[in-house]
Amino acid sequence: KSNIKQDTVLKKSFQENKNVLNDLNEIEKTKQKQKTINRTIILLKNTLFLSGCSVTKNDVIDIRGFEIFNLIAPNLTQIEEGCFFKWYSLRFVFAPQLIEASKRAFKHCYQLKAIDAKLQKIRESAFDFCLNLNRINLVNVEFFESSSMSTCCSLIELINKKAKSFDAAFTNCYQLKQVDLEAAEKIHDFAGCKFITHCRLPLLEQNFAQKIIVTADSHEAQKKDHTVIQKLPDAFQSYQPTNDELKCKDFTQYPDLVISFDELQNVYASHRIRGIILHKAKQLNKMDLKSTQTVVFVYCPNVVKVNDQALKSFHGLKKFISKRLQEVGEESFYGCASMEKINLSQITKLASLSFAYCQQLTNLEFNELEEIPDSCFFMCTGF
Repeated sequence: KSNIKQDTVLKKSFQENKNVLNDLNEIEKTKQKQKTINRTIILLKNTLFLSGCSVTKNDVIDIRGFEIFNLIAPNLTQIEEGCFFKWYSLRFVFAPQLIEASKRAFKHCYQLKAIDAKLQKIRESAFDFCLNLNRINLVNVEFFESSSMSTCCSLIELINKKAKSFDAAFTNCYQLKQVDLEAAEKIHDFAGCKFITHCRLPLLEQNFAQKIIVTADSHEAQKKDHTVIQKLPDAFQSYQPTNDELKCKDFTQYPDLVISFDELQNVYASHRIRGIILHKAKQLNKMDLKSTQTVVFVYCPNVVKVNDQALKSFHGLKKFISKRLQEVGEESFYGCASMEKINLSQITKLASLSFAYCQQLTNLEFNELEEIPDSCFFMCTGF
């Protein structure tokens, strides 16, 4: 009887343990299933959809990053370091739940124009060398790590209400024109941002910059010897010449433009230049400019030939306007990573690396061209 009773107890215990193991297995399966659901990745042409709350480099290891234009991630809250590093063609990111951009998360995403997120922390080099980034909400970011926004050449305005310290985060933002830093108490930043003209700095006691215009509610230290206005103007950047600018013959009226009616190109500027207008020039040579990074358009309706390296590394150039262009030399537009518009319909001759690294180009039309040289459009991943 004792043995029978003991066997019964053992069987019952075994069954209970088996049930527990089954339950644990079911829980683990559910977790794995949920994990799979949380990591759903859908690739539709040039758009990548991520349904999960986090993403790692492993998750996207099989994705050809240089072919992705759009990233849609409605639930994303965490990004592994360097996850989208060198996704050269990425243009738009929708991640409304994202509050932290990790180290090198979007570094060297040259074509990234806009990111929809609720950012509060931006880690080291997160957006470093995002040359086209100009639509990003930085208002509630509490701290910016070193190089987090370095060489964001298309940023023209910085508004932030939370960060108290800025240290080498915004270096070489060549087109940055005005800053509104409500909580800033210490600034060791903005090296290479030589064209900031307007500031609002209510708490900053140290001297920020010379020859700037400041708001009336800025700290007294900022208002000393500076022009004072009531509020900052609306920041605006025009990427092509206006009718008034095209008609203008008084060159002093537009100090941020180079305007010439000479047939021979003679472009020189020792200050910030937004655009170049050459009414009669027929050839374009390498230019003597203090900063090539701030030029956003070149208007030269009669130019037939652009010579070797003429506009090389004009990173901020958006539009080149000439309907008569026939010949482009070696490396003429090399590294014009922001250029979106150029008329090549009359082109008869191109050269090696003429448009290398012009990733923003997506649609070109040739009516006269018979041959495209090797490497002419090297790394033009927008096609």
